[in-house]
Amino acid sequence: MGGSYDPPHYGHLIAAQQILGSGYGEVWLAPCAANEFKKIIATPAQRMQMTRLAVKGLPGIVASDYDLKRNPSGDTVQTARLLKADGIRADFVVGSDLVPQMRRWPRAPELFKEAKFLVFPRLPHESKPRLPNANFRFYPRAATVTSLNSTEVRQRVKKGKTIAHLMPNAVAEFIRKNKIYQ
Repeated sequence: MGGSYDPPHYGHLIAAQQILGSGYGEVWLAPCAANEFKKIIATPAQRMQMTRLAVKGLPGIVASDYDLKRNPSGDTVQTARLLKADGIRADFVVGSDLVPQMRRWPRAPELFKEAKFLVFPRLPHESKPRLPNANFRFYPRAATVTSLNSTEVRQRVKKGKTIAHLMPNAVAEFIRKNKIYQ
């Protein structure tokens, strides 16, 4: 599961655990190096550390620095090609809320040919959007879905509200100690 992880939260972990339980050997939470659609606030090192803290003690869920190390441009097409070249079979997990926007991504037609996508339901877009091609498939089981997102977490921190219920305590403490998102 690639993404900004700015910061990682229970929504990410709930999805990862369900995907792991559907037959995947492991699920990577891999912070991206860059995101063309939104400003990333925490540094790559901070996002990687928060992701490590988030997955600690969750067997089969891995905090991966693959994208940060191998693809500093953050180009998803390049990531798909690098994974193939390295012999890593991976499905890209995207929330159902993101699918309608993906056609506007840079090099979308190339990406849709290069990568396979698992579409995970996400509130408020629980319904199944029209998929771009056969490389997309829906998560095959009923899922526990959430509307929790990183923007909400960052806004709560900025307003001085608690975030302890939105992520593992170690991540919330790391954010507090390092004064991220204030």
